[in-house]
Amino acid sequence: MEIDERRHSILNEVNQNRNVKISTLSKQMDVSRETIRKDIYSLAKQGLVSAVRGGAEAIVDDPTSRFDQRKAINQQAKQKMAQRALSYIKDGATIFLDSGTSSYEVAEALKQNPRHDLSIITSSTFVAQTPLVMQSIQIVLLGGVVRRDEGSVSGPIALQAIDSIYADVGFFGCGGINDVSGITNRYLEESQTAKAMKQHCRTSIVLADHSKFGASSLVSMFKLDDVDFIISDPGINRDLARQMGVDNLII
Repeated sequence: MEIDERRHSILNEVNQNRNVKISTLSKQMDVSRETIRKDIYSLAKQGLVSAVRGGAEAIVDDPTSRFDQRKAINQQAKQKMAQRALSYIKDGATIFLDSGTSSYEVAEALKQNPRHDLSIITSSTFVAQTPLVMQSIQIVLLGGVVRRDEGSVSGPIALQAIDSIYADVGFFGCGGINDVSGITNRYLEESQTAKAMKQHCRTSIVLADHSKFGASSLVSMFKLDDVDFIISDPGINRDLARQMGVDNLII
């Protein structure tokens, strides 16, 4: 079992059972306890679980505020990226917006600088609500299983819907970018949705604020050269981006 697959399995066990033991996971996955312990510490560092003595527990918080909490992180940087993203959205275009907080800011930016006859296809319930006040925008919310704390929809129903839709440009958030794991996401299901969207758009753009460079999340989503552009904010370490081989960067 690969490391990403193993950690995703651990996360699923925690979400389903609220708590897990290292000894149990070690037997189930046929790896050492130390390996499971390192996996749990990695998940805890990402804020996905709470590491406790002998195992891990689900994080108890208000699920309705989770998205708002993430949205507030580096919000000004995300808003600057969203303004830059607007130059790739023309009147009459069809666009994909995934469930990331950076994509949400693109939807917010469109309220201030609207496009005529625009169609937005999104996997986010939060994104879908943002442009509702604009009559010139058609909104298509994909079906599927809803992750309540993130407002995302994913799964076979979402993938089936994407299969019949094509967009001019797609915008994708991420959990991290580095030269080893590429462009990563926190959740396997959301990554699968993003991959399907990317295959059905002419231009693919990843939105990654400066804090995402050098970081890595749980699931590999795209390779660095899989996408057409990566939009970041002026706070990015340009030397780091060059060292990582990011040659499609837009600021």
